Amino acid sequence: MSRPTQDLPDAEAQKLRELREAGPNSLPQLRARVALLREAGWSLAAVGKPLGANRSTTRMWQTSAKPEDVLAATFETGTKPVSPERRASVKVVRLYPDVPEDERDELVKLATSARRIRGWTPPDSEARRDASEFERRLREYNARGVPLKRMAEHIGVTHRAIAARLERSDVKASA
Repeated sequence: MSRPTQDLPDAEAQKLRELREAGPNSLPQLRARVALLREAGWSLAAVGKPLGANRSTTRMWQTSAKPEDVLAATFETGTKPVSPERRASVKVVRLYPDVPEDERDELVKLATSARRIRGWTPPDSEARRDASEFERRLREYNARGVPLKRMAEHIGVTHRAIAARLERSDVKASA
């Protein structure tokens, strides 16, 4: 897939075509002009397009330009080539909701208490109440769109542990 390239200004493209059509004697000037355009920020494709040359040929012209020819081309024209207009790149960052800061410590305490539940833990114990409250909050945060990974980071467990707990509590709720 090719990216769209900016075209050289018409005057610059015409100058390159004239240098190419002038024959082998003007090859050092052509190479120097290509090198100047590349230094100004033009892409290989943009420089080669008016000449019908591919990027590898354009790169060869650029690398084979002698420094003294480049310097002479700069003084000959009296101006440096115009730089291409660059659009500022925009990076889209998706923001996810998070667990409220004032609830994080309490969530950690509930998670610690919920870890102590075993099969013989009485149904009316404080640990069971904490576990059900913990699972209720996890479902609530999940419904709000808080990623499991974010919740897991705050609690100090893996995201898979949070997912497994939510799956178990959903099975209990439906039974």
